[in-house]
Amino acid sequence: MSERMLHFMGPSRWDEVGAIVGDRVALLELRAALDEAIATGAGGTFSFQSDGEPYALIVAMERDMAPVHTAYAAEKTRCRSLRETVPMRAVARFNEGYRKALEFRDRLYRGIAPPVPPVDADEIIGACHDSAQ
Repeated sequence: MSERMLHFMGPSRWDEVGAIVGDRVALLELRAALDEAIATGAGGTFSFQSDGEPYALIVAMERDMAPVHTAYAAEKTRCRSLRETVPMRAVARFNEGYRKALEFRDRLYRGIAPPVPPVDADEIIGACHDSAQ
């Protein structure tokens, strides 16, 4: 059984599929971080990979995403358009989101993480039924 396990898959050059897959707790905590980022500009949470390694998840809202870029795999020299000038770690609210993620981690490790809403049995039955089809 997993708790707080969250995986992200960005689209590759072979297909146009991106995905977020996580357990219920991780997805609810991601939702809370997203809601906080929408309200304040930055949010953060703390999740785990399938091998148990933890990571801080930063959520930052950026007014103009056009200049923001991610690095390509093994990118050493600049090979992007002239508009892509801001790396993700340089967006205005990145550090604030990182601080919030680390604060969440500290509360989690002290045993005072926010409570997770109870599970609605009908919701789970419906989700299991939908995934079986």
